[in-house]
Amino acid sequence: MDPRLVVLQPSALCNLNCNYCYVPNRRDPALMTDEVLRASADFVFACGISSGAIAFHWHAGEPTAAGLEFYEHAFALLAGRAPAGIRVHHAIQTNGTLLTRKWCELFCRYQVEVGLSIDGPAEIHDRNRVTWTGKGTHAAVMAGYGILRQSGITPGAICVLAPESLRSPDQIYDFFKNTGFQSLAFNVEESEGVHPRSRLRDAAHEDMVSAYASFMRRFWQRWRADGSVMEIREFKQMLGCLHNLRADDGFVRELDEVIPFRILSIRRNGDVSTFSPELASTPGAGHGHFVLGNVLTDTPAQLAASAAFARLNEEVVAGRELCRQSCEHYALCGAGFQSNRFTEHGTFRAAETLTCRLHRKTLANVLIEELIMESNAASRQIS
Repeated sequence: MDPRLVVLQPSALCNLNCNYCYVPNRRDPALMTDEVLRASADFVFACGISSGAIAFHWHAGEPTAAGLEFYEHAFALLAGRAPAGIRVHHAIQTNGTLLTRKWCELFCRYQVEVGLSIDGPAEIHDRNRVTWTGKGTHAAVMAGYGILRQSGITPGAICVLAPESLRSPDQIYDFFKNTGFQSLAFNVEESEGVHPRSRLRDAAHEDMVSAYASFMRRFWQRWRADGSVMEIREFKQMLGCLHNLRADDGFVRELDEVIPFRILSIRRNGDVSTFSPELASTPGAGHGHFVLGNVLTDTPAQLAASAAFARLNEEVVAGRELCRQSCEHYALCGAGFQSNRFTEHGTFRAAETLTCRLHRKTLANVLIEELIMESNAASRQIS
């Protein structure tokens, strides 16, 4: 199997009720049992890890809602069961509202990479990232951010671009720059899981594309003018792809989410899925809700040989081939966003999704145009 990333869901529980969340059962406090945790460790380490390293990403629901004691035990257990020569890395994506110094001590002890979910300044963030009673959470998130920074931890940020966000590139840029974030990633509000229709799809098609393009263009211009001080995931990845394509016209972006078992998702009950982590939260009766087996009853070899995996893999390969044949941006995308593809089309045998239209095609066009203008301006200065 040779996994590189294991997404573990200790609990679906979340203390927030964000408007665009795709995770089901967020009021359910059930916790991954010790039996499932141990079986998950044994399953993953039995897969064969050729790279010598494995990343465990704690996600889905609010992971800190599982409690500090759970992670004290889980981190120690995984470290103790890892085969000799295998490095274990942990990452956690949190809304930050439950963080304390004790959490930060644990993160520092195990060198946990922390991602903070925050959508920018309060007037934007509080429209969507709310409590179960509808109250904004920006102040609580920033308090958590302060605790992290005081503990010597600089988290990366994930900012979800909803319709209202696209109107405010300068406010969002200023927020992340002035508050000291060093890395930033954008997700667009997506159609997946229990959030089957993104509000971006409800906008007129060209209006939505134009708004996204304007946002990214302005963000790029501000970023370049500041000397690219923050690492912005979308810019870094697309610039890397453009560089590789220029050096080799046969280059194609290779994504872990289209390679079987490169990503493993293990739900709190031990159910295992692969490809996009979001498929673990996506209804899909025709694919058994994307469950290929369970760590309590199945081995990696049994999952790889199962009819459920063969059927799923066949569809993913077919969708990837359709993208290759029909999309001029295929080399810069590699046919990602599998969960969006299924939610929007009801099958993986489909091409364009909202997210690839924006986060791949439109983003690539904006960056290419900006790079050409920068090159032309530099040429004029030389002449």
